[in-house]
Amino acid sequence: MRTTLGIILAAVLALGQSIAGPTDDSLNLHLLGTCAIPGSAGHLAVEGSIVCVASDSGLFVVDVSDPFAPAIVGRVATLPRATGVAVRDNYAYVTCRDSGLRVISIADPANPVQVGFRDTPYYALHVALADTFAYIGDFVAGLRIMSVANPANPYEVGFVLANRAACGVAVAGRYVYVADASMLSVIDAEDPTDPKLIGTCTTNYARYVAVVDSFAFVADAQGGMRVVNVADPTQPYTVGSYPTSFAAHVQATEGRVYLSAVTQFVTFDPTRPADPLPDGYYDMPAVASASSGDICYVTADSEGLWILKRGVAAASEPDSPSRPRVLPHATVVRGVLMLPGLGTRSELPERNSVTSCAALLDATGRKVMNLAPGENDVRHLAPGVYLFRSGPAQPVSRIVVLR
Repeated sequence: MRTTLGIILAAVLALGQSIAGPTDDSLNLHLLGTCAIPGSAGHLAVEGSIVCVASDSGLFVVDVSDPFAPAIVGRVATLPRATGVAVRDNYAYVTCRDSGLRVISIADPANPVQVGFRDTPYYALHVALADTFAYIGDFVAGLRIMSVANPANPYEVGFVLANRAACGVAVAGRYVYVADASMLSVIDAEDPTDPKLIGTCTTNYARYVAVVDSFAFVADAQGGMRVVNVADPTQPYTVGSYPTSFAAHVQATEGRVYLSAVTQFVTFDPTRPADPLPDGYYDMPAVASASSGDICYVTADSEGLWILKRGVAAASEPDSPSRPRVLPHATVVRGVLMLPGLGTRSELPERNSVTSCAALLDATGRKVMNLAPGENDVRHLAPGVYLFRSGPAQPVSRIVVLR
């Protein structure tokens, strides 16, 4: 049994400034801003201060120069829906189901214009770019490779049918990795005009894939996130997994892996492929993501685009300094935390009531325990600094220092 800590309540300060966006279940991620996207927001790509979002209402160009107030500045209607997008050099390459690949100039973000088009045999679902080629997951028509050296005139140069259920595509060197439903397909595309299937790994239902060093991270639907060793691309094999309710999308940027799942957006350090553990997560209906530095852009279907920042959210003094209010009579007796207003429901103040939804959070903004009216046993907590929140919709405005 853990010995009782000599826990002393040192201070409870009202700072008047909230932490931006931690939920009851968040770690090292906090919300900066959101932007409503007409229709269902899906795949996305970022270039500089512009994010392009594929939706069933078309392609939307969002200005994210102010991450706290992102705004749509341009739109191109697509029929049918836009399913995937990659961005490079002021061009957005957009897959549109049974109408193939569309190339859209976003040189003027307020006036995006289609400059090129090429159909594909079946359903164009996703696109990745490398050199002067676009690699398209075309479902039962497999992987299609197009030259986009001239964005106004894309044309097919090669294809591989593989498992005939191609969706997400990732390119690393000469190899193309295709999330191919019941398998991950590895294709040697050193010669894009003559690509060859060289290896496969069985999956549950692979949807998207990202590659870091010699490992492929696969969004495997109900199978969660699967990690596949591709050091030998002819013999890929599973080395680890991360269970989740439904893995919808995965991407990697600057050596980090980002998983979008039905109920959470999760970040990983990829250096533990056999035992992937999240080092950040945020509760939300995540569909897909793109990232730049410590900023993550995440789509949430009908809830639009969310902008998250990696790292610990910090509380600060208000812009107009005022004397911090010390909450009196906050004590810990024999490991039991008592705060004013938490004794009984009859003692709750009329305004700013502390209810049964009150909680203690750790320094990252993650809830560590609920605080209910009555006694609150905190003997299981490690000594340190904790944050106090009076309810799920309330700002984090008090700091509890425990020793």
